[in-house]
Amino acid sequence: MGPFGGITIYDASNPATYRSPEDFRRAHQNFILEIAAEQATMDQVADDTGGHAFYNTNGLSDAIATSTEDGSNYFTLGYTPSNTKFDGRLRKIRVQLSHGGDHLAYRHSYLADDSAVEQSAANAATMRLQVALRRGAPLAQELSLQARITPQGRAKAATKEEIAQLAQFPAYNSRKKWDAVRIQRYSLEYAIEGSQVALEPAEEGGLHAKFEILIGAYDEENRTMFGYRSPLERMYLVKNADEVLKGSFHLRHMVEIPSEAAWLRVAVRDAIGDRLGSVEIPLPVAVKLPVRASRMLR
Repeated sequence: MGPFGGITIYDASNPATYRSPEDFRRAHQNFILEIAAEQATMDQVADDTGGHAFYNTNGLSDAIATSTEDGSNYFTLGYTPSNTKFDGRLRKIRVQLSHGGDHLAYRHSYLADDSAVEQSAANAATMRLQVALRRGAPLAQELSLQARITPQGRAKAATKEEIAQLAQFPAYNSRKKWDAVRIQRYSLEYAIEGSQVALEPAEEGGLHAKFEILIGAYDEENRTMFGYRSPLERMYLVKNADEVLKGSFHLRHMVEIPSEAAWLRVAVRDAIGDRLGSVEIPLPVAVKLPVRASRMLR
């Protein structure tokens, strides 16, 4: 240690290190440069990944609010690279607007990893459906889907078979008593814009469509209470293709879910055209309520 203006100065990282005033000045300058370098790195990482770096602030709540606001409004863009040689190299991504004056925050690069591509291709269909069914996620808009939900009678006590099924889901996996759990039956009616539905020839003649239906029920804490996926891509015979293409394709589905569910998420996939649409419905429902995919109601 050494004297400096009557004050003893210590290097906190090593108490045995002596610092003269010049050493102290250089150390302070290096400290500022290190902070600047760290902030530059944070800015670069945030910019490369489409984010924003926060530092030099104790206003954590303001930073979180700003981050939440920024992340609440966005567009999803996708593309298939024309270069099919996945050699693990870094590839750049650039998005431009036709007009100036706006700042774009997006991921600027990706690794062309062949193993990742193979794994992604194997799981892409399942992951896409899981995201479409996730509570609070952006709605799938590839199919213009409308849904109407109507309760069928009153809720009933859960059977042993239903309890065994519900016990597998996060909202119930630690539950001990089931007396209060009741099951409500709902009728779900779907209307899909006919021009978006792909048709193919049926063996018995004419045309048919194929649809896959997925349903997820969630509690107030967004924990999954119940989930359903149609076991097969169900086929629907089309009697008048022109009428369907000019109008809407209508489906009806019955579902039984816990009466205490707060949200119902429904996804419908056109298995021939591989298009997906989803809606999110607040529960419980006492009367018929049309729900459009263009907005989420609470």
